[in-house]
Amino acid sequence: MTTAQIASRLETLCREGDFHTAVAELFADDAASIEPFETPAFPKETHGKDNILKKGDQFGAMVDTMHS
Repeated sequence: MTTAQIASRLETLCREGDFHTAVAELFADDAASIEPFETPAFPKETHGKDNILKKGDQFGAMVDTMHS
């Protein structure tokens, strides 16, 4: 895939709210998610697709209302 194709696919999945598919299709197995700082809810760094998905699920469980 070209960078433009990846960006387009990511945009589509984000607009649909499909985080799981975005991570599964577009993230490397050893991807890292890095926060600006550590919080009680999340470590500063999360490594690997599976752990990033778990982090996303945890974040989703904390959201009361999603606005478009």
